[in-house]
Amino acid sequence: MQLPELPRRVVLTLADLVRAAHLADAPLPLRVDASASGQLADRLRGASPSSRDDVRRALGEPDHLGELGLLDDGDLVPEAALALRVLAGGSLTVRLDLVARRRGGVVPLRAWFGVGPGLVAQLSTSSGRDLELAWFAPELWTSQLVRTLAFSRPAPSGSGLPESVSMPSEDLVAGCAAVRAGRTDVLGAWSPRHAAAVTALEATCRGRLRVLVRGRGRAAVTSWVLHDDGWRELRPGPAATVRLRRRDPRVIASWLAPAVARAAAGGPR
Repeated sequence: MQLPELPRRVVLTLADLVRAAHLADAPLPLRVDASASGQLADRLRGASPSSRDDVRRALGEPDHLGELGLLDDGDLVPEAALALRVLAGGSLTVRLDLVARRRGGVVPLRAWFGVGPGLVAQLSTSSGRDLELAWFAPELWTSQLVRTLAFSRPAPSGSGLPESVSMPSEDLVAGCAAVRAGRTDVLGAWSPRHAAAVTALEATCRGRLRVLVRGRGRAAVTSWVLHDDGWRELRPGPAATVRLRRRDPRVIASWLAPAVARAAAGGPR
């Protein structure tokens, strides 16, 4: 099969995406029925429940696929159709759920990746209404994933968090809940290092990220938090502990790069 021109990205309305998926005979990774549309928008925007007629109204909008150069004699161009099929049925799939606070308010982002022979497809949205469909060569995996997570440069002042700290998982959950409730007095019996870390973690958190990876019936999840001085990874440790350490977004990309390369080459994950 001839691979599409790489890389390419187009911005589609929800209506155009549904039409494109229909022409490609490919299911979408997000539900687009009327009952689920409001739920998706709510999760992405943090807004109050939206109308059940969102999708019906969207599907009544004009068709822009031709204007975007995605139609050829009424059919979806092969490269866009291939990207949607890889997104739907790639041997490796990755989903990112991200919420971050910026000056303009809360910025939500959901992105899906599919990996197939010689191709990575990506679908991203921050509103549930406008979506970016992209496809690119597997060699661009790292740069494209980092681009998705590049919200802002780290602040020189930092967040007050240590570079790395490990603590019992129960302490982390209970400590963050105590800080949110204004009960920092319960941290008095903790070590100063752990008390300071939990306080800074909750008080200066600007965003959260969850990455879900699926391949060959197996799944893996990693969680990250965003602070003024950059991203930190939350990773389970031995004996019911958790380790929090500052990391660069390239770490996520490099962690997945071998699996992406194998899936793109058609080998086992």
